[in-house]
Amino acid sequence: MIHPLLSYGIKGAIWYQGESNRSAPALYGKLFPAMVKQWRQDWEIGDFAFYYVQIAPYSSLKPDETKPQALQLDRFSPYLREYQLRAQQDIPNSGMAVLTDVGSASTIHPPDKETVGKRLSYWALNKTYGKTDIHYSGPVFKSQKLKGSTLVLSFDYAEGLYLRNGVSSNFEIAGKDAVFYPANAVVKDADIHVSSPKVNRPVAVRYAFKSWVEGDIFNKYNLPASTFKTDNWTDNDVFKKDK
Repeated sequence: MIHPLLSYGIKGAIWYQGESNRSAPALYGKLFPAMVKQWRQDWEIGDFAFYYVQIAPYSSLKPDETKPQALQLDRFSPYLREYQLRAQQDIPNSGMAVLTDVGSASTIHPPDKETVGKRLSYWALNKTYGKTDIHYSGPVFKSQKLKGSTLVLSFDYAEGLYLRNGVSSNFEIAGKDAVFYPANAVVKDADIHVSSPKVNRPVAVRYAFKSWVEGDIFNKYNLPASTFKTDNWTDNDVFKKDK
């Protein structure tokens, strides 16, 4: 499909990822960077800009639905979003438009395309066209440290960090047993302090790690944070067929 386009000069590419890769997130983590690398080889103009869209939160489940396939896809979704976040580190000269706040629980095709276009344009205008006064990234998890029974999360691009509703229901926290519990989150300066009375010695936090969520971490430029997790644990049921 790309071959007929190779004679065209390009400045860069934007890519709107589809949902069909949800069933194999780890495989996607290999295929997506490989695709970008192949495109760049084919065009022979170097590492041109590649800006892409993270899939928006969405649930395959209808009310009261318990179909195994739908349940499984819903478990895959946050892992795919996390692999898309990782891809920014794996793909030089790339950037991702985060959509954790503009998904739709009822449709796989979220109707708000204007926000998608604007967030892609921020990346292109700043990184490709030198408009450095335009901000392009929401908060990105950087590190965590333990303080008593609280995990303190630090972020890049965190100027004016805030929770949209003052509180968040999107955080979970776990000890070394890898059992996650709903957590309290409090913003202090550019950090988020996460804790739960059920976890005395926490080691990991996950944010917006479900198929359907409404993202609520933003910086002062009203750009949202992606789904993320601070652990390296995987769900064996999700990954046993994902090779």
